[in-house]
Amino acid sequence: MTNQSSQHKTNSENEAEISLWLDYMVEPTTLESLLEYCKNRLANGQSNELVNSMANEVTVAVDKVWKVIESDHPDYDCRKGCSWCCHQNVSVTWPELLKVYNYLRTNLDPTQLNVLKKNSNKRTEEIIGKSTNERLKQQIGCVFLEGNICTIHTARPLQCRGGFSEEENYCRNLLEDPKNTQQAVRDGRLRGKFLIAPKLIYNSAQVAMTCAMKEFGMEGSVYELTVAVSILLTKLCNGEADTVIENDLRPALLENIDGDIVTSTINV
Repeated sequence: MTNQSSQHKTNSENEAEISLWLDYMVEPTTLESLLEYCKNRLANGQSNELVNSMANEVTVAVDKVWKVIESDHPDYDCRKGCSWCCHQNVSVTWPELLKVYNYLRTNLDPTQLNVLKKNSNKRTEEIIGKSTNERLKQQIGCVFLEGNICTIHTARPLQCRGGFSEEENYCRNLLEDPKNTQQAVRDGRLRGKFLIAPKLIYNSAQVAMTCAMKEFGMEGSVYELTVAVSILLTKLCNGEADTVIENDLRPALLENIDGDIVTSTINV
């Protein structure tokens, strides 16, 4: 009886793990390694400084993993100045946002920060409550997109780092005609052009951080980049830079509704 019970538990755990891999599109070995690392880091404390450091180290680690296997995968068209994919809701975690936040504080002067705050507040009004497909239809770009260039490229989130496409025209069609392009992929008339391997690797890093955070009683939620930055910059420009906590970001929460990523309808 004991052996049967133990076997049943093991099977259930395996099924749960497989479900997790499929739901989040993760690579199990990378996820397991990073999850263990993140839990060890958070065991030493959950201060903003430590969480930011964890995000930096996780980013370096997954960048290295991708570089090692990159040559074994199809070539991609992604290049500086190609920004068709920069018009959708970008899922970010608290550690990634602290990384972006600290990058902005380090590299922008007070005048530049105020301009970015105003721009992010305006852009937030445009996208709040909208799905990714609605943003694509209206071609509402990321607040960090200027002249088709990412202005925080070195500090960009994991979802941006893991996005590679074999064909630029595929990404352009997703932006300019998302409904028909997505339907063609679903029907099998068109093959999706995004590389799977980097998606799995960078997703694994994001899931590892959120799971580890939840284990230590933190929110571990996922937010929309532009909306979250608007909140953070408002705090910063109001002289409250060191009082930022994850709970401040509730208006930036993302939801999965019928397979589409939708920003919160809570006013910022």
